[in-house]
This record gives sequence, structure tokens and C-alpha cells, in this order.
Amino acid sequence: MIRLIFCLLFFSFSSFADDFSPELLVGVWGNSDDGGKTFWAYDEYSADGKILSWGEIPESNIKFKIETTYNLKKKEGTYFNCLEIISTSHPEMLPVGEAWCSTMVKVDSKEFHFINKQGKTRVLYRQ
Repeated sequence: MIRLIFCLLFFSFSSFADDFSPELLVGVWGNSDDGGKTFWAYDEYSADGKILSWGEIPESNIKFKIETTYNLKKKEGTYFNCLEIISTSHPEMLPVGEAWCSTMVKVDSKEFHFINKQGKTRVLYRQ
């Protein structure tokens, strides 16, 4: 059973990596905790390798605006989206220079699935 699950994951990641087009990321994506019914933040990916993010951190009433660079890397058939903060409205929480990579799972015309730095699968919805 474990082998079957591993094989399914392997082939889904391999298929994604072979079919992935970075242009699919360009545009505005909404962050949601309820399957896309409401949004607490937005990420605007541009073709020049930058992301402008803005919104309000859930359950905090803290509004934020940050700009990051993104760089797509491929390793052993898996894509990683590596980001670095270059400007921020809250340097005490989101400091300039902070960097991380997320594992990309799926991107299509409507949804962007990835595994964040905390190991949780997140879904963004195209706006």
C-alpha cells in the first residue's frame, strides 16, 4: 500500500514537472481558508520575477503589504518556488531578506497548490 501511494505521488509530481509552464503563475491569486469563498490576502505574480502581496492576517486585524522576488527551481523532477522578501510594511514580522522555498504541487488556470515552509498544503485561487 505504501509503495502504491509513493508511486502515485511520484507520478503526479513527475507529470506536473513535465507539463509545468511558469507563465501559469502570472496573475493574481487569492489566499483563502474556506475553499475560495472568502479571501484574506492576494499575491500578484508578475512575469519579471516579483510578487506583490497584500491583505489582512487572519484573526489579527493586521494589514500587510510585502514585495518578494520569486525564482522557480527544479530538482529531481519537482519544482520549488523560492521567495525572498524585498520590501515589507511590517519588518518586525516579515523582515526584508527572509527567504524560503515552497514545493509546487499543481498549477492550472484556476488553482495553485503548494506545500508551504511549515509543511502544510495550501491552495491559492486565481482571481
